[in-house]
Amino acid sequence: MKKYVLLSVAGTVLFLLAGSVGAQCPEQPNDNGICDTLYVKIYPPDQSQVSFPAQVRFPMRVTNDIPDPNIDSIAGMVTPLCFTSSNGGANAAIPAALNNTNLHPSADLNESIFRHLPSMGYPTERNFMMDLSEAGLDLDWDTRILDLTTGEPPGGSHFWMSLVPTGTQDQRFPGGSRVLTATMTFSLEDSTTLCIDFDLWPPDPWYSVRFSRSDAVTYCPQYTLPYCVTIELSDRGDATGDGVINIADVMYMINYLYRSGPYPGSFEAGDANCDGDHGILDIVFLINYLYKGGPPPGC
Repeated sequence: MKKYVLLSVAGTVLFLLAGSVGAQCPEQPNDNGICDTLYVKIYPPDQSQVSFPAQVRFPMRVTNDIPDPNIDSIAGMVTPLCFTSSNGGANAAIPAALNNTNLHPSADLNESIFRHLPSMGYPTERNFMMDLSEAGLDLDWDTRILDLTTGEPPGGSHFWMSLVPTGTQDQRFPGGSRVLTATMTFSLEDSTTLCIDFDLWPPDPWYSVRFSRSDAVTYCPQYTLPYCVTIELSDRGDATGDGVINIADVMYMINYLYRSGPYPGSFEAGDANCDGDHGILDIVFLINYLYKGGPPPGC
């Protein structure tokens, strides 16, 4: 068995040792070639799913060129990040229940930060860590640390991820543009503006974001932070209040408008087309969205 706790700890210590060699990236002397870059983005939840708390995906991607694979391939990364929410009532959090570090063949990969996107069933973007694990060749990185325990609210407003390949057979980081590295999942209960930025964890400049080369030389990558995005959550179109927009909402509106049925869960839930009224146009809007490729409910 290649995976030993002692080896993983030793690998983490080795990763934190800085060195100095020649370089090509102007901003970071220890980064050979084109500057490695960390990208972040927040995706709003699927508008067909309006149940609360909503799940919001936050992928992290890395661009890494490899002019010399024996030196420049990324062999470890530490990314201490924090987030803020403009609306305290949104109860923004990154709950541990939706964010684990499991790899194939675990039973709960849909909550893994290494899952493929947009889902495990129909991936359109593959995560390189999960690809290594699924290959079944014992190539996946051994040290995978995700700390969500610091900060408030429960689930933390700070999070710290460390990835280090410490096994003798571990695969080097693949060269490429915006390689999917990890996907965090936020939990939100209301609309808000989320902002992601770097943090110091522990509060020491040495623990700022750092990448490591395969020869243990470390450097700070380029990055697209701070990053802010407004997430608008609404139950618009969900007349039944079951958290999903489907044919049941069409039938509910027909029953409400023409058969004296019950009122939708909220005014917005019945006003699918945002015209400030309840009527046949809302029914047509829902049908067009569900069966004819029309836009989702919303303003």
